[in-house]
Amino acid sequence: MRVRLRLPRLLPDLLAAVFVAALIEVDVWRRSGVLGTHIAGPRWLTAALPLLLAVPIVWRHRVPLFAWALILVAVAAQALASGDAMEGLYLLVPLGLGSYAVAAFSSRRRAFVGLGLFIPVYAIYALEDHNIRRGGQQAWSGAFFGLLVVAVWLAGFFVNSRREAAVLIAEAAELKREAETAVAEERSRIARE
Repeated sequence: MRVRLRLPRLLPDLLAAVFVAALIEVDVWRRSGVLGTHIAGPRWLTAALPLLLAVPIVWRHRVPLFAWALILVAVAAQALASGDAMEGLYLLVPLGLGSYAVAAFSSRRRAFVGLGLFIPVYAIYALEDHNIRRGGQQAWSGAFFGLLVVAVWLAGFFVNSRREAAVLIAEAAELKREAETAVAEERSRIARE
């Protein structure tokens, strides 16, 4: 008898959260800016930022809209508190995972609410991003974050739609089988009489 060990569903999300927290911690404490622009802001916020962006990733399957809202609050808080929105891999990962989760694991209504929440946060982000305000060749990097979130949201929405379609097809097939069984039983009953 073979025993199959299954990784808990939470483990990938925990690993992603640790990865995001580590990326942010490297920049916050070393002020490296290696993975993007240096994360500016008051120490109380930058010290808490790894938790604010990483912990919601753990909840993204169970409560995707709530997790997405927390990520967006962290992005907006950092931009407003510092006057200099962050850019880099440490922002791409939580935004990508969060926007995918809200579209892929929520109802359609909640997925659209999640997309709607992103719009004012992106406006705050864009107003506080030095590259966007200056314009020129660096303005594309700020626009990239917005386009990435929408593209990943669309991918999650597509996956969710395909999953819902597969469920509907399976339910229709089950109803057809039940109807065929009922017809066969009725014919059998009539034949016996």
